[in-house]
Amino acid sequence: MIEIVIRDEVEFDRVEHRVVEDLVGESVELPSDGQGSCGDLVGERHPLLALIPPPEPERNPLADLAIVAVADIPWPHNPAGCSQHARFDEIRALYPESAYPPTAAGAHWFLSLDDADFATCDYHQANWRRIAEVSVDVLRELEPDAGLDDALEATNARLDDATEARWCVSLFADPLVWYPGQGSVVNGQHRACALRASGASWCVADLGGASADESRPCDPRARAALDIASFWIQRAARPAR
Repeated sequence: MIEIVIRDEVEFDRVEHRVVEDLVGESVELPSDGQGSCGDLVGERHPLLALIPPPEPERNPLADLAIVAVADIPWPHNPAGCSQHARFDEIRALYPESAYPPTAAGAHWFLSLDDADFATCDYHQANWRRIAEVSVDVLRELEPDAGLDDALEATNARLDDATEARWCVSLFADPLVWYPGQGSVVNGQHRACALRASGASWCVADLGGASADESRPCDPRARAALDIASFWIQRAARPAR
């Protein structure tokens, strides 16, 4: 049985204001007569507000963008939603589970795709070579203090095709995210695949503020073959346990 007790007045426990000061690490101002209440601590005067860190300064989303060789962007590691995902799973099974991200498997999968396969994917239904060229030109020509709106305006001014403009805008508003040295992209692996298949040399990507290295563009299929061979050579060279 639950006993419910109803009182006419709400009872409060009184504590010294120093208890509150010790809790928040800030001094608490009381009225001149020394008698304070919760009402004195509401709004901007509430001492617990001191525990909330100040907001971080707004960052220009273009600050982390850089021009990178398409060949340097890692291969797909999990092309979910792709029409050829089942084939990726089959090829991935040929590689050790410990190999993650499956860089060589992604390269192997890319080599297995032909024009008919690309035609079944919505991501490939655009002129990505042209999209990449415009993205690079826009980023190079923007003023140092330019913002995202400036980039989007310049992008739309250069591309008449609505589909191409939409994809190019995405490279600024929802960019490919890759941190050099990492074996997979954080965002944009489908677009990276389309860029690679188009033969584009350079594109815009979010490198987290890092600078792109001095590597040069190369044929994507030659790069895929090199990455696969490198993986198996290194694995064969490991000492047996």
